[in-house]
Amino acid sequence: MSSDKGLCGSIHSGLARYLRASTPSVKEASVGIVSLGAKIKPQLERVLAGNHALAFWSVSRQGIDFSEVLDVCDDVLRYAAGAEIDVALVYNEFKSMLVFNTVCRPLVTSPSDVLDARDAGMYDMDKDEVENFVQYSMAVRVYDALCEGAAAEMSTRRVAMENATKNAGEIITRLTMKYNRQRQACITSELVDIITGASVL
Repeated sequence: MSSDKGLCGSIHSGLARYLRASTPSVKEASVGIVSLGAKIKPQLERVLAGNHALAFWSVSRQGIDFSEVLDVCDDVLRYAAGAEIDVALVYNEFKSMLVFNTVCRPLVTSPSDVLDARDAGMYDMDKDEVENFVQYSMAVRVYDALCEGAAAEMSTRRVAMENATKNAGEIITRLTMKYNRQRQACITSELVDIITGASVL
């Protein structure tokens, strides 16, 4: 899970690096990768083109909307329907203004996983209720991951802009000093010409 915006390249490259590090196991396991965010899509298609199954973008461009998250989860559940597969969520977890971690969290996508749980027999659960619970639980986890990713994105962009402002200030200071030196040299040269001309007269 990444984003559609720039000026925060480390959050995109961190996710791509994490997935690239697991490339051998991913290719051997025939894993399907679902990407969320326009910036991570080209990086995944370069390295894991054969495993890239679905791609979503513009989900959180105008702010994170839970209804859009539900639509994404419905598409992912349709993709995973009928297959006994493990689904994991890879995203950036916000730690501080300077630190974020790329983490991988498992997701429950099958009602049978809930019904076969150790303490499931203690509760009277209808299959439809379990399916609704699984869908809602997945959407909440994805929504939480989007919020964490948005926090990491904003902090990364803030640091990048702060560094850019600092670098621009240093460049302006250097150029101002260079301009002042050249201006002073021109003034001195003109004064020398004036004095030399006056002394000749």
